[in-house]
Amino acid sequence: MATIEVTPMKKRNIVLTTVLAGSVLALSAAGMATAIGDPHCGHAGFERHAHRDGGFRHRGAAFGYMLRQLDLSDAQRDKIFKIRYAQEPALREKFKELRKGRDALRAAALSEPYRAEQVLALAEAQAKTMGALIAMRMETIHRIYRVLTPEQRMRVARWQQHHGGTGAGAG
Repeated sequence: MATIEVTPMKKRNIVLTTVLAGSVLALSAAGMATAIGDPHCGHAGFERHAHRDGGFRHRGAAFGYMLRQLDLSDAQRDKIFKIRYAQEPALREKFKELRKGRDALRAAALSEPYRAEQVLALAEAQAKTMGALIAMRMETIHRIYRVLTPEQRMRVARWQQHHGGTGAGAG
């Protein structure tokens, strides 16, 4: 049997190849995990954007990104912070209602005997809660919009044309 001589150059190439292959696998796994996503943060429905901590993600994040592009003054930032902060307790309560409603719907779907009228009532209550959340979010956006200067409002309009919405619900 022939022996293979491993020179320092071959050893270096083997190490580099191993490190490179490991990096590719790690990045692939990270990409797949990102694509699969957090089960509490998918794109299937509105409640998926209402996170456990009571804040918005993804769609609302685009609105925050847009605000960062507007060169807000310190006074505007302070006003916007106060608007958002004032809304948080009410939003959190609505998110709790939404979570309870979702749990009740799941329980009703698995109950014996199945009661269609109960499920319909729960679904209507859930829709009402979701509607209230949307209305609260839109009120917050409107209050923030009123803080902006005319030039900043024009930039928001251009953003909407380019991106198809404010970033608060489109996306």
